[in-house]
Amino acid sequence: MDKVSYALGLGIGRQLAQMGATELNIDDFATAIKDVLAGAELKVSDSEAQTIVQDFFRKQEAKANAAMAEKGKKAKAEGEKYLADNAGKEGVVTLPSGLQYKALGLKDKLPTMTEDEQLALLASDGMLVKRPLLVGDDFVLPGFKPAEWENALL
Repeated sequence: MDKVSYALGLGIGRQLAQMGATELNIDDFATAIKDVLAGAELKVSDSEAQTIVQDFFRKQEAKANAAMAEKGKKAKAEGEKYLADNAGKEGVVTLPSGLQYKALGLKDKLPTMTEDEQLALLASDGMLVKRPLLVGDDFVLPGFKPAEWENALL
């Protein structure tokens, strides 16, 4: 076995697999390579070959788009079902935009909680805080603004 030939074949084979060209007739593929390398008469012209390849990739793209659209329909249906089921749960509020959240009644609970309980509550669910805060000895930075955080931390 000639390892260089095999290694080149591996690279080309992987590229073909990534392009979705897994159903090629490998014998015809090898014949085309042999004809080009030998300078033999080609069985299709360069322009015809270009048209054939473009048509092949157009069809591959159409298949991929159809598969992606089907996957998207399924995901959308699952998401809509989840939102519909979730909307009926106790404490869930649905905004006109469709965004849902669970009202925890924290406004009434926080005054009766110890500081440790409050911190534990905030640490238990990242969705409780609308935006991050960076608190230092002499500064507070609301929201995430990378340049400001970098200046404060470095």
